[in-house]
Amino acid sequence: VVHSVLGEGVRVGSGTLLQDTVVLPDAAIGDRTTLRNTIVAAGCQVPAGTRIGVPATEDTIPCLVTPGGIRVLTQADVDRHARPGGARLQDVERLALASAG
Repeated sequence: VVHSVLGEGVRVGSGTLLQDTVVLPDAAIGDRTTLRNTIVAAGCQVPAGTRIGVPATEDTIPCLVTPGGIRVLTQADVDRHARPGGARLQDVERLALASAG
């Protein structure tokens, strides 16, 4: 965590780099994630392996970019991009567990 601010209740996975980033309360950042120049919305669940702002052309989840180049990541961005058809992350995980068992 470099030049970053973490809100109350934030969880950060192992091997994660946060640089010049603000993570609002109760968000969770998955393992092996890199976020630079990003604001993460409260309660947002960022999947493992996400890369944002490293460089911008390699962002793994499209999100709002301010005129100053700051990215603003919301749960809606994660849900829309990370799962086909916009299915919520929790629903896809539940289905995966059900089919594995």
